Amino acid sequence: APIGGPMSIMGSDMASVLDDADKLRVLPILGKGSVQNLVDILRLKNIDMGFVTTDALEFAKTEYNIPDIPKRVRYIARLFHNDIHIVARKEIKSLQDLQGKKIFAERSIGFPAARIIFRRMGIEADIDTQTDPTGALQKLLNGERDAWIASVSKGAPVIKNIKNEAGKFHLLEIPYAKPLQDIYLPSSFSSEEYPNLVPKDTKVYALAVPTVLMVYNWPAESERYRRVARFVDALFGK
Repeated sequence: APIGGPMSIMGSDMASVLDDADKLRVLPILGKGSVQNLVDILRLKNIDMGFVTTDALEFAKTEYNIPDIPKRVRYIARLFHNDIHIVARKEIKSLQDLQGKKIFAERSIGFPAARIIFRRMGIEADIDTQTDPTGALQKLLNGERDAWIASVSKGAPVIKNIKNEAGKFHLLEIPYAKPLQDIYLPSSFSSEEYPNLVPKDTKVYALAVPTVLMVYNWPAESERYRRVARFVDALFGK
């Protein structure tokens, strides 16, 4: 994932701990977000594993028409959660209020969650997917968008540092509704975590999605299977 994000840091940490000269060589590479990581695991010959949020499987199936994904991948471990943040104008009171509104969801960190949540909740919105999350967030702050969506770790600086002295913006509640429960987990944001976007002594309920270390489902005893097995033994051994 992008430099400085938890996926790239986790990959670097794993390489530092597990790389063992000629016995095991761990080479992290930068990717383009969870969905692209999944596609790379399925299609690139030189990728052994990748960090994938579990909603990427649903997105790849419905948006890219990739068949039989659950049969083609396995996961090694669940690592951490991404929280679904929707920063919205104050007059947007509920998720349903985003019907027909202009929203930004950057393709690698927000678009998959936005598409899945809106589709399952029956919401149609104008979603912009340009690839500059900071510039798009500025468009929200300037009044050119109604909401900004990101699937990132809680406490992400880009959200925590939003200047909101006039109280024009807030973190929007996302209900833990039945259509979403097979993919997402319940979560919440507190005023201590986001004093700029959550009223004091309150909580905003939202959703989270697990990030897993995913691998192609190689045939048992193939060379690629044995290579990943060496990594798995080292990972759980340490």
